[in-house]
Amino acid sequence: MRVSLIAAGALLCATLFVATPTARAEPTLRVLTTSTDLREIARAVGGSEVTVDCVVKGPEDAHYIRARPSLIRAAHSADVLIVIGRDLEMGYASLLREDSRNEKIQKGRLGFIDASEGIVALEVPTGPVDRSMGDVHPSGNPHYLTDPVNSKQVARTIADRFAKIDPDHADGYEKRRAAFERSVDVAMWGAALLAKQPARRLEKRLQRGQLASFLKGRGLEGELGGWAALLAPYAGRKVVSYHGLFVYLLDRFHLVEAAKIEPKPGIDPTPRHTLAVVRTMKSEAARVVLYASYQPERTAKQIAEQGNAVATKLAHMPGALPGSDSYLEAVEMNIRRLASALAATKEK
Repeated sequence: MRVSLIAAGALLCATLFVATPTARAEPTLRVLTTSTDLREIARAVGGSEVTVDCVVKGPEDAHYIRARPSLIRAAHSADVLIVIGRDLEMGYASLLREDSRNEKIQKGRLGFIDASEGIVALEVPTGPVDRSMGDVHPSGNPHYLTDPVNSKQVARTIADRFAKIDPDHADGYEKRRAAFERSVDVAMWGAALLAKQPARRLEKRLQRGQLASFLKGRGLEGELGGWAALLAPYAGRKVVSYHGLFVYLLDRFHLVEAAKIEPKPGIDPTPRHTLAVVRTMKSEAARVVLYASYQPERTAKQIAEQGNAVATKLAHMPGALPGSDSYLEAVEMNIRRLASALAATKEK
């Protein structure tokens, strides 16, 4: 009887072991980012191999974040810190690194990623920079992720570094990076056109201002879809921005920023400057005013009204506005709102 009970118990244990699913492996990398667009791209590339936290919330201004104890603790436990760079985080990123006492995320280590690597900077100052000029970034405008094409370079930078830190999952990082890039390309051009022309060639033609003639010469005008189809018809139109948040998006589609509401970056407009902006709007037919969730809506709308324009709120990063939670959702919202505003003011 004793032997049979032991055998039965052994059989029961074996059955339970087989029936019980194996525990889910813990993520390999703990990642901390300084913007929500970096968070979303890191999640897309990392998949289940990473957990990603962010130092800001979508509606916040990423220029001005306090290195709170909770953020320092997050930095202390991170395997990877990803920053926008271009001096965006100059007020707090160094404090996060130093106070965290985490060797993995210090500059020069594999765990520190400057996502601006490989990005062609716009609005790079040509002379000396000092605080009297406002919040000027010496290495150029840091808001490069409002241009969806730049997100592909950022995804490559992140995937390459993840693979070096965690070579066992390198194939997974690369596959997810490729899937992210494909999702951006389809959203940008439409699947029909991509079946006939590679995204890189289309990007070059758009950059050179040759997209329309290129497509016409190949009988592909009717194949253009996605974000390019929404904004390409408005090339050359002028807009006004509150701050230089959307310069890269405008540059991608050959839209012109005629003026900024801020007289200097981060400086509130004076009545005199506001009048100058309104005069510019009228003389240059700039009929759209762009602003973000953390900027004064009343000011943007008043200036738009004085300039016979439309004020349009855009998402400066994912989560800034309802319905902009993912990176692609934020870009989609911005392009549709911008295209709608341009269409509504076409005859003004």
